[in-house]
Amino acid sequence: MTWTVKKADKLQYDGRSFCFFPDPSSKDGSGIRVLPSGKKSFVFRYRFHGRKKYMTYAPYRGDSASITQAEIAKRSLQVDLDNGIDPSAQRDAKKWTVTEYFEKYLEGRMKLGRSPETLRVYKSCWNLIEPDFGNRLMVDITRQDIQGFYDSLLPQYGRALLCIRLLKAMFNVAELD
Repeated sequence: MTWTVKKADKLQYDGRSFCFFPDPSSKDGSGIRVLPSGKKSFVFRYRFHGRKKYMTYAPYRGDSASITQAEIAKRSLQVDLDNGIDPSAQRDAKKWTVTEYFEKYLEGRMKLGRSPETLRVYKSCWNLIEPDFGNRLMVDITRQDIQGFYDSLLPQYGRALLCIRLLKAMFNVAELD
């Protein structure tokens, strides 16, 4: 890694949504990401099963020790990748399927004191949602998937809106968990 404290300290946020500076000595595309707040972190960019991925693997704290620790962590990630293991798999293990999260979401709504009628509506919507999304990871669901689901329910317009509202609420709460 060719990063030095002097080089890393010069990096500034430049207004891009993903402000990334590649490591000039790295052929894998790793580098440092700078957030609007000025916070910097090391990013590992790679391909796994044909998909481009990236993951933040170490913070930059403004000292050479954080650069050294990042280099060690990056080597470990590269070893996993070379052995056919997705480096972000441990992080992905914390992600829920839609079914798992619906149970957690419903439990949370009961604790908030939602009325039995509201819970009944959630469950009836769930009966429509589960066949399409139940076993999928929430992180793998795209807007196009939800739009296709909505389009398939359009003959039942009122029910379609309720289901979309439930999905939206679940995804919004899941982002906070």
